[in-house]
Amino acid sequence: MSLLNELDDLLCSDDDEYDRLDLFLEAAELIGQLRTADAPAWSV
Repeated sequence: MSLLNELDDLLCSDDDEYDRLDLFLEAAELIGQLRTADAPAWSV
């Protein structure tokens, strides 16, 4: 699974656990691993 998909799944969770601190730490870790190549190409 790509980092963006993993991050999206984490942040879009409907769980009541969204406010857990470790969830935000996990999200911050995933964001720190993102590279330019992970971003989708935007067409205008």
